[in-house]
Amino acid sequence: MHIGIDIDGTLADLSAAVVEKYNTIAQPTRPLHIDSWTSWDFYKEVGWTEEQMVYLMDLSWADWRAMPLLEEGLGTTITRLRDAGHRIHIISNRTRRTHLAVLQWLESHNLYYDVLTLQSPADRNKSSKLDFPIDVLIDDHPKLYVESEYFPQKRVYLLTRLWNKDSVTHHPNHPHPNVLRVATVKEAVDDLLL
Repeated sequence: MHIGIDIDGTLADLSAAVVEKYNTIAQPTRPLHIDSWTSWDFYKEVGWTEEQMVYLMDLSWADWRAMPLLEEGLGTTITRLRDAGHRIHIISNRTRRTHLAVLQWLESHNLYYDVLTLQSPADRNKSSKLDFPIDVLIDDHPKLYVESEYFPQKRVYLLTRLWNKDSVTHHPNHPHPNVLRVATVKEAVDDLLL
């Protein structure tokens, strides 16, 4: 199978890095906490523009050595898929400024892949990651729950995060049998390798 895997919020703990970067640079009187990130567009709730949010994300990736993994042993987890004969396609939306940092970060954590797609943030509204030639997608984006309806042949492992925890409950009468909620990438991989 061809397995698509997201980076931010799936492999990398970008939310923690952004919160730390903001608190360090802005030194606000009320620092942000990771539990502030309760919706996909949380930056609007704290009064930021999308450009400011992207800038903080880029700054966080510029310090790629400090970018934390979301799970211990992710390199081993991804290698298990490759060893079982699956192809890994890393798919992420990001600015060009972060490309080299992401490549270095993936290599430093032994996160090996067969295909890497880093598409522009402007492209994210034009297509879905499910449009790519993959059979499975492991991601944290809440819109994938709705998008999966148009790709019933593809399985989506939606990682439960603060910013997407309610996405399934918005559609209680329209369950998507191809979407499975998981807490970790390891949980998704364990299910795939059953």
